[in-house]
Amino acid sequence: MFFRASIDPVPDGSRLTYEWKVSIGNLTDGQGTDQIRVVSDQGGINVTAKVTIKGLPDKCVSTATETAPYALKNRVPTGESYDNTSWDDERARLDNVMVHVNNWPESKAFFYIDIGADESFEKAKERVINMIKHIKWRDNDFDAGRLNFGIRKTEKGHLTTIFVFPHDADLPKCVDGCTLLNGKHLYY
Repeated sequence: MFFRASIDPVPDGSRLTYEWKVSIGNLTDGQGTDQIRVVSDQGGINVTAKVTIKGLPDKCVSTATETAPYALKNRVPTGESYDNTSWDDERARLDNVMVHVNNWPESKAFFYIDIGADESFEKAKERVINMIKHIKWRDNDFDAGRLNFGIRKTEKGHLTTIFVFPHDADLPKCVDGCTLLNGKHLYY
């Protein structure tokens, strides 16, 4: 799984370093950077990552923690939902999806993306393309056809829900004005 720290805005002239500690598992990549990868042979547990950011002005908060479940290999992780979020946060969530999908050969991910009734479908499609580009940037050989997106307009708007399914499972139906997109048709 991946954890990412985001500072916005970064103070001018700052030389930031990141010191990470994890509650369980092995921190295999990223110590000293804004993103780490944690690997564990114990599935079904919660992993807590704590980051201390050095190089910030004294008045700034310099530590943060986040806890997330580490799914058992070859099991379906539970669906995750989030509303409006920064691109950095969304990339971290996409990285987590990649871990699940890569650990479960031939699985597929389904993203329900709810947008406001007054929002543009084209803008939502651009967001989906950026999501796919990020995943392909992480793993250029990844089959974007394993990524499916259902974009729908709702009064609530701004909610993304992610599910991972086995290769032989039926994906959720795209109903109520939902438009279904497959990643292989969107990645150029």
